[in-house]
Amino acid sequence: MALETIAAACILLHVVFAGLCVEVVRKLGKQLAPLRALYAAFRGRCPYTAETLERFVEIWDLFVRCPDSSLGFEDRFAVFCDQLGDFLEGLVQRAVDVLELFFQLDAEGQQAALSRVPRRRLSAKEAAVGAGPLRVSTCGICLEEWKAKDDVRQLSACQHVFHARCADAWLWRNQRCPMCRTPLVG
Repeated sequence: MALETIAAACILLHVVFAGLCVEVVRKLGKQLAPLRALYAAFRGRCPYTAETLERFVEIWDLFVRCPDSSLGFEDRFAVFCDQLGDFLEGLVQRAVDVLELFFQLDAEGQQAALSRVPRRRLSAKEAAVGAGPLRVSTCGICLEEWKAKDDVRQLSACQHVFHARCADAWLWRNQRCPMCRTPLVG
């Protein structure tokens, strides 16, 4: 019990420090064009990492700049901790997925199968009315609603559409659709 409390306190201190760093970088970023150019280059080369950082910034912003003025600090902090827990759980799961991929025997075959599944960006219209011929409004893996410019993969055999990051993690381990279990290759 005491070890869990110490671990939670350490995580909280790291999160607060990261949040303060986010605030400093945000204030500098408004004034320094080179910092914005550096971030744009980073985002272009490491979209997965940039997306992770942006999600943390969103969680931090909801805590610091809560739009609901009726929520007290304790309520905002409880929501923050809940969202942060989900965020960290997702990061840990992604790390486990990467480790599983690293130790797979046939990584070349998996990559070849994955490269045959087309990847594209959703238009604003398609995000609003539903993706693909089935007009699905959410990703079947993470259950998030579509947003314009989401990277998606559409499986050709069954026409199901998923976020590319969700589909990639699934399809590396399973060569079947996560919804209907249709094989990727006929």
